[in-house]
Amino acid sequence: MSHSFQSLLLFSIAILLNTLSAQHRVFTVEYVEVKYPINIDIDELTQLPPQLRREFMEEQKKRMKVKYIHTLTTNGKTSKYVFKDIEKPPEMRLLFGTIDHYKDFASCKVISLSASLPPDTQIEGTLMRPEEWTLVEGVDTVICNFRCKKALSRDGAIAWYTEQIPIPDGPSTFSGLPGLILKVIVPGKYVITAREVAVASDTVTIDIPRRPKAISMEKYVGSLRKTLLQQKR
Repeated sequence: MSHSFQSLLLFSIAILLNTLSAQHRVFTVEYVEVKYPINIDIDELTQLPPQLRREFMEEQKKRMKVKYIHTLTTNGKTSKYVFKDIEKPPEMRLLFGTIDHYKDFASCKVISLSASLPPDTQIEGTLMRPEEWTLVEGVDTVICNFRCKKALSRDGAIAWYTEQIPIPDGPSTFSGLPGLILKVIVPGKYVITAREVAVASDTVTIDIPRRPKAISMEKYVGSLRKTLLQQKR
């Protein structure tokens, strides 16, 4: 066996072992989220008095300057994506509906909690699946020292994921790619980018919340928009 072949074989085995090892580790990722202005129908906006309309637009500008910090803890079976209470004015927490997301890969569910919901209510949705994504070949970038590939979702989101961490998870409600998602752009809404990736202790536990009442994300967003407009009248 030639020396070059032995080197290649050892290199391939090392990659395989690292991949298998990563599948059984717990990772923590800190993400920075920057939001675009709230998308409110122009007819709804024109119903506001001129002074309130100006105040609303000023709040929109402030919103774009705020950094939302979230931490994802994931083992590929369950995960939690929770808000980190820094770099965000207290008065904006309830207004813009800070949401924490929990994923249960066995049941294919996403369970979300918000401070603006009653304490007995949670938001429930379905995990994103691989068929909801189109992988883009030949487009790579590096995020937090991990080589990332590009993918496009059926709903228009742009994601960068790394196969160096072969866990089909990501920030917010995103999942379903052949590697951990380290950046997401939802045009017109927000950008989420990882700024730190670390291996967590194996003793970390991820408990999925179970509340008696559940609503859809669509219903939650609709009620939040309604509350926002009522506050501006």
